[in-house]
Amino acid sequence: KFEGTIPAHRIVSKPSFSHEGPTGSEAEAGDPESPQNRTHRGRRQWTKSDFMKPKRERRIGLSNDFLVLENVVARFRRPNIIDIKMGTRQHGDDATIEKRDRQRAKCKFTTSSGLGLRICGMKVFQHSNESYMHRDKYFGRRLTTETFKMGLLEYLQPVIEMRLTTGLIRAFVRRLNHLKDLIEQQTSYRFYSSSLLLVYDAEAEEDCNYDDRIDVRMIDFAHATNAADGSGRVHEGPDKGYLFGLRNLIQFLEGISCEYDSRS
Repeated sequence: KFEGTIPAHRIVSKPSFSHEGPTGSEAEAGDPESPQNRTHRGRRQWTKSDFMKPKRERRIGLSNDFLVLENVVARFRRPNIIDIKMGTRQHGDDATIEKRDRQRAKCKFTTSSGLGLRICGMKVFQHSNESYMHRDKYFGRRLTTETFKMGLLEYLQPVIEMRLTTGLIRAFVRRLNHLKDLIEQQTSYRFYSSSLLLVYDAEAEEDCNYDDRIDVRMIDFAHATNAADGSGRVHEGPDKGYLFGLRNLIQFLEGISCEYDSRS
């Protein structure tokens, strides 16, 4: 089915999970501080600490089904990757009351509410020791609206060291502005809980074609919706929460570019 569409070396398969282990109530039963036991009018009361540390280990069962995906970093020698959760709302229209409450609390206690952005992970090649530095979603949850820029600077550190900040960041901004123009034209699409995947090559060189050294992809559409999907809920106009995050991301990148351009 994919022959002639995506080169074979850029295809990967992802296992489909058939069982995600015990439910939240099973995993945290008996814990007086668990959200299940902190209730108000029968609904869980979430606190910031609920989202700042890993969940207890869960058993994962695999099915025999796989998703066929494109490996978008296959063409890069040293891909640097960041996953940014977009928008001010993360629950889908079909979410249960419990999940809506949890996702709203998570947005409230992280940068999702104030910026429409939340770093979910990054992988950055460090030339100093020829190895990768990793950051997980809990790193992103600990950032604030004041320190979010610090997270982006960690992601862009190799570019800054190579003095390629302006060229690569402008390439990102061009791609993001094009995406913003497209989303502004949509009338019913909502991209709840989706992410932007930003990639650049840490082996990029001066005077290269910077547009060939980066990639921007929208990913994770499990909770996306539009008027034609038959869900029954129709939203009007473009996704304002997503656009809020997109504009903030563009503004951050432009600010970093100007800051380091003035130093060179």
